Amino acid sequence: MKARQGAADLFAGDLLKRARTNLSSLREAIASRQLSLREALQWQRTFIELLQADIAVRLGSALAWVDLRRVAGLPLAASQGGAR
Repeated sequence: MKARQGAADLFAGDLLKRARTNLSSLREAIASRQLSLREALQWQRTFIELLQADIAVRLGSALAWVDLRRVAGLPLAASQGGAR
């Protein structure tokens, strides 16, 4: 579980925000013909791979948390008190 959290910490919020911003900038650069489509696609692939890696790490972390709770016999959701 700690390893998964450590991996998730590698993707700082600022890094992901910049990747999303750069994707928008690429769209604008293509529209204004500042970049060739080929160059833009290469950069786009890099940013998308970064965002996909972040999703994969967060998914892995969530699944590890669920597995840990299941193995320990703990409920997946905190009880709200009162009758269900």
